[in-house]
Amino acid sequence: MPYFLTLGLLSAIFFTLVILLWKKTGNMMIVIGMLLLYYWTLAGAWFIIYDQLTGNAGERWGLHYYSYFDKLFPVALNPDYLRSILYYGIFLISIAGILWWRAPATKNASRPKQEPIAVHHGLFILISLVSMAASFLLVRTSILDALHAGESIYAYTRLHPNHLFTLHQIANEVSIISLMAGIAILLNRNSGFLLQGQTGRPWWLAYGFNFILVVLYLMILGNKHDLLLGGLIGCFILWRNESGRARLSKWTVYALMVLLPLMSVDAIRGFTWKNKAMTATSPAPVVQEKKSAAARVSGIIDNILFNDEMFAAHMSMYGAVHFKIEPTWGSSVVALSASFVPRAVLPNRPPDIYAYYTRGIHYHEEQGFTIHHATGWYLNFGWPGVVLGGCCFGWLWSWLLRRENTPNRRKLWRVFFFLAPYLLAAFIPNFIRSGMEVYKAVLLEGICIPCLIIFAATLIPPRTKAVQP
Repeated sequence: MPYFLTLGLLSAIFFTLVILLWKKTGNMMIVIGMLLLYYWTLAGAWFIIYDQLTGNAGERWGLHYYSYFDKLFPVALNPDYLRSILYYGIFLISIAGILWWRAPATKNASRPKQEPIAVHHGLFILISLVSMAASFLLVRTSILDALHAGESIYAYTRLHPNHLFTLHQIANEVSIISLMAGIAILLNRNSGFLLQGQTGRPWWLAYGFNFILVVLYLMILGNKHDLLLGGLIGCFILWRNESGRARLSKWTVYALMVLLPLMSVDAIRGFTWKNKAMTATSPAPVVQEKKSAAARVSGIIDNILFNDEMFAAHMSMYGAVHFKIEPTWGSSVVALSASFVPRAVLPNRPPDIYAYYTRGIHYHEEQGFTIHHATGWYLNFGWPGVVLGGCCFGWLWSWLLRRENTPNRRKLWRVFFFLAPYLLAAFIPNFIRSGMEVYKAVLLEGICIPCLIIFAATLIPPRTKAVQP
């Protein structure tokens, strides 16, 4: 019972601060960001504690995280797990507390009028398709080898990455971000507060074609996190750029465009041409395929309700505490600084905190797992680092929120400050599953790339002038 009591008390304090933050700002997107933080931090603890007390009764509901215990380490209800819950709670409360203290009180405040910026939807589509084509060319050999071997493209490209795989990943992010940002602005029509583009059926058809190509390509690659990142960025842009009352139909269309691919990606990415050939030529596999298709709906529902994302990063704090891994006293600061130096100048960069963590828990397999952001701070500076890490993220988020309506004549900076707090929130699923070194990705991938994509779409004004709402 002390585990549920501790978890319940920490959760109650956190959600109280979230409610106070909502009353102060009236900003639903901040609340969504806080819920994302809780999901990747403490949501899994409720199930782990229940399972430990009932002999894995959650397995009957569809929980399937137990393989982590075999691959990494078993989790037990002991003082080490109680400490890990406490550290996670302190981390969340630090973020919420700093935000509540520093975020501007904007609930009943009117947004200052700004001259709309015209964007060209053709440029969004062009950037998306060109980036997808570049992504394919960078891993074309691996994809063709997977097809020739009759293996899943998703599995093959991850087990056999080439030296251009990082560029391939960035191209995928650019493609989906450009697509979903453009769709969000199109859904705003001419009611966009700052960003306005063309409207009409041709653009819906163009985006529909673009959506099918890019999303199906990413689903085959199994890039669930890219789909989630693009969906969240589009969601936050759609909300932030809304000048009037949001229409339910608009949000329903967008939600379906994001959720349906996320619900189906696990089924699509395991597809192989070998399986298809067997199904066409052999009666036995046909029966087996029908059985798996009948169970697929149940599997999709289970994957949504009991996704392993709640557990993978959550377990890392217990591993750090249970294996008594000593703090490095700032190795991530060195690794983060070195990551900005080109590899041509510094070919042998210092290892990140994840490598130190895997050595500490004696994990030597090839399959990679994740480390929680709070665990990264703990491994650098001990328990004070958990507080410091939460305060740093809360301060950064609040600093951006206080400057979101900063007037500026330059379009790039207007776009940056207008969207940066919400792009940071959209990047939380990526941020929370990495150590301190992730701040480079936050700056470049989370904020700068989306802002540069939108800025690029303003370089050629559309023929139809944006209308002041």
